[in-house]
Amino acid sequence: MLVYHLIYQDTKQWDEPLLRVCFQPEDVSLILGLRPTKNHTLDGYAWNHTKSGIYLVKSGYDLIRRAKLAQNTDDIYHWILWYIWKARNDKIFNGKEIFPVDTLIHAKIEAESWRSANKPEVDEDAIDETTPILLTPLSLPDAQRFPICQVDASWIENGLVSGLGWSLRKEISEEIFGLQGCRRSLSALHAGLESLLWVMSCVRDRQIISVHF
Repeated sequence: MLVYHLIYQDTKQWDEPLLRVCFQPEDVSLILGLRPTKNHTLDGYAWNHTKSGIYLVKSGYDLIRRAKLAQNTDDIYHWILWYIWKARNDKIFNGKEIFPVDTLIHAKIEAESWRSANKPEVDEDAIDETTPILLTPLSLPDAQRFPICQVDASWIENGLVSGLGWSLRKEISEEIFGLQGCRRSLSALHAGLESLLWVMSCVRDRQIISVHF
């Protein structure tokens, strides 16, 4: 069933008995409040924010100001207003008829293009430093876990020296420590790197060729 099936074609009035059969009473009163057109014309524009139903630039700007749409870049309404204005100009100056549905489609496409063009680029290779990376320890037999080495460093921004340290466990019952002070490194990262290089040198001197850090 289509809408025109609910309208008397000779008088262009609603078929009220049929409406009451098809719809709830509260909906019937709303439908009867709509006046079917008596002219065989196509759908056109109707602007709800003016008494005449005709869009005015002033009414469009007033709507934007009241709703503060100018501060919301994700809103589509200012794009709709822009394309209504363009359709109005095409109608007046070029005699070109643009249907309301086409105006909405163009506004939606333009809004989506604007959002896509203004999205910040995300580097897929970048690592989010705020998200911790959890490493699952390897489950190895005790004989294959050793030697194990832990490395650390201390660094103070206004200090004069950096502290380096490491702990090497060759077996469950045998552990070796190393502590050393050096000239202040450029950063905490540099201090950690110096500590790693130092322990690697110490491990090499002890002729240990494989270490778990």
